[in-house]
Amino acid sequence: MVALDIYIDGKSVVRVNADNSIQINGKTMIGNHAAIQKNGGTVKHNGSKISIDLVKPAVSVNWDRHSHAIAIGFEDSEMIGKVCGLLGNADGNPHNDFVMADGKRTSDSSDFGNSWMIPGSCPTL
Repeated sequence: MVALDIYIDGKSVVRVNADNSIQINGKTMIGNHAAIQKNGGTVKHNGSKISIDLVKPAVSVNWDRHSHAIAIGFEDSEMIGKVCGLLGNADGNPHNDFVMADGKRTSDSSDFGNSWMIPGSCPTL
């Protein structure tokens, strides 16, 4: 099961699996620190905490799997309003964030969440 997947240009760059294993560009990460060769950046894993820092695009993801806290930073202003997913599009307007994976808007939180679910990662609501 996949818990987090970061795609760039349609390709999975970093994948964090439910068993805490991490894949970078399709290869299993060995140890607690690894470089992301293709796009530049690093992945650090320390217990329940995972830090992902990408260079291009300049994005940081800090996730504490124990407390379920996640912080995402967009250092590249070109990213604002051009991202999508469960956290919205980062344009500062919370009223347009419920856009499903197929691009359609919804007001139903279950439909919204289920549309972004990674197949096989958990049951639908």
